[in-house]
Formats: sequence, structure tokens, C-alpha cells
Amino acid sequence: YLFPFIPMDLWVMGSSALLYAADAVLFYRWISKKGLHYGNCLFTSLFFTCSTALLYHSYNQLMFVNYMPFLCMALWGVDSFLEKGKPLLYLSGVFLMIMTSFYFSIGGILVLILYGLHRYFMLQDSLGKKIRFLDFLRDGIRFLGPILTAILLSAFFLVPTAMALHGGREGETTPTDLSLFIPTVKLSSILYHPYAIGLTTLILTVLIAGLAWKRRGERILIWSTILILTIPFFSYLLNGGLYIRDKVLIPFLPVLCYLIACYMQKQQEEARPLWRGLLPYILTIILIFTGNTESMPSFSRFLLALDVVIMAGCYLLFYELTRFGIQTNRKSLRTGSVLCLLIPPILFLGIYDQSFQT
Repeated sequence: YLFPFIPMDLWVMGSSALLYAADAVLFYRWISKKGLHYGNCLFTSLFFTCSTALLYHSYNQLMFVNYMPFLCMALWGVDSFLEKGKPLLYLSGVFLMIMTSFYFSIGGILVLILYGLHRYFMLQDSLGKKIRFLDFLRDGIRFLGPILTAILLSAFFLVPTAMALHGGREGETTPTDLSLFIPTVKLSSILYHPYAIGLTTLILTVLIAGLAWKRRGERILIWSTILILTIPFFSYLLNGGLYIRDKVLIPFLPVLCYLIACYMQKQQEEARPLWRGLLPYILTIILIFTGNTESMPSFSRFLLALDVVIMAGCYLLFYELTRFGIQTNRKSLRTGSVLCLLIPPILFLGIYDQSFQT
């Protein structure tokens, strides 16, 4: 409305390029505030920026990802709100996310709530505070305040949309029996697919390894994410009861990349036996060969097998370099060896993106 003299094709191309750049910058700004190593922040940001869904839809179906800068802004705002009590960035991010994409904002708000629970428990544990139910309830209502305010501010836009969505889409049927609540490992919803999250097998390894993490905040984020990714009911609910489509899980991309950064940080800081570190990769291999890959292109299934085997080999190299760095007291070698785990998945994303385009 403000620039009617700009042709729509130029406007769409220019705005999508700016949004894609904003995704990378805002995600890096957010994750760099987490106290993680600089290299982890940089390469995880590349992992996020090169994800199949984000890169592919930045020039195809823009509505699938055009809300992402504001979701990253809201995640940054959650930290600011919980640590400093400042709600402006948090509220603005949620409001702009709703105004940009009402459809994906539902999943985005769920991501913010789960991340907020994660950060709340992490902060309380770091301060050594015991969490009482009434205090948790009061803090929870206070946390939801900016979200509810943003929803009310955008109600003029949401109410007509909700009325239009009511009743579903003609010609589509969705199962309504107990099968919606049975966990299903659908690999295409997470790996190498532009109409889903579109990451590599490393995220499966991180989620499996995260099951053994001990801090409450970490367990909440890991377990809740796994449940949402595997139980079809959540996809059905986030799609507004229209159908079960994996595209609605794309808002979980920044949180999954954040978990990858946390995993890398733990690998650098904690010395562990080889079998314990290698076990998640072995379980990932088993999951790849037993999971549901029917809806994935044949090239993707080939990449999955190649990807997970290479990543297991990379972990062996990482382990040996780390052990050598400890024995020789070379901290830089121990820190830099994590590149063995970060560079291969980024290269795999680049290979897959190019193959999908051709």
C-alpha cells in the first residue's frame, strides 16, 4: 500500500530476499546471547539458514517462511522478558508474526510457550530457586500476557480468518480415530523435505541424545518437541483441523537448531566414554532404516543412509581429536574438533538443495 509504484514482481523478490537475510541475522543475534561458543553460534546459524524449508520457500511459497524473522525476534524477546522483564520485543515479535502469517503463527506461539518453559526452568535452576506451584502459575500468566495482548491487537484480522477456516476444506478427509494419538516416526516431517522442517540426520541424533539430558528445562524442551513431531494430532490441531500436513512444523526450525547448538556445546565441555557419545548415532542409523521414508524422494532416502554413516564416522574423528587435545593440553584443538560434526551436515544441505532445484 505504501509503495504502489513498485511492480509486484520486484516487490516480492526484494522483500523475500530481505526476509531471508533478516532470518539469518536475527537467528544469529538471538543464539549468540545464549552463552554458547562463537563457532557453535556461527555454524548453527548456517545450519538454520541452509535448511531446505527456509531456503526453498524463500523463493517459492513465501507464506511458509515469511513470518520467521518475527518468530526469531519473539524468541529473543522471550529471553529479554524472562531475564529483564522487558516485554516490548516479545510482544512486537508475536504481533508481527500474526500479521504476517496468521496460519503459521499458531505453531509459532506454541514454540514460544515451549521455549519459555525451557528458559524459565533453566533460569530458576541457575539461581538455585525452588519452584512452587502458585509462583509458577503466577509467572505463567504473566508470561502469556504479551501473547494475549498481541492476539487482541490483531483480532480485527484473526476473527474473519477464523470464520473462513471454520468447516475445513471441501474434498479432504482426515482420520478422527485413535490413530491421531499414536506416535509415528515420519522422517519426511523432519529431514530433507522442503514442505517440512528440512534438516539432516544430525537433528535425530541430537533429539535421541537429549533424552539423557538431566536438567529440567532441557528435558521439557526435548520431550515436548519429540511428542509434537511424532504424534499426528498436533499436526492436525496446528493445521486448524483441516488436514495433517507437515508444513505446519516449520516454525520449530529455530528451536531445533538451538538444540543442535546446545548439543555441540555439551560435546565440547563434557568428556564422556566413546560408547555413550556414539550410541545416539547408532540409534539414528537404526531409526533411518526402520522409520517411515515412503513419502520422501528416492534421492533423499539415499542421502539419509549416506548422511548418517558419514556423521557416525565424523563423531569418531571428533572423539579422537578431542582426546588428543586433552592429552596434549591443546584447548583450541578440543574446541575446533567440533567442526567435524558441524561442517558435514551443512554440506549435505547444500547438496540436497541443489538437487531439489534441478
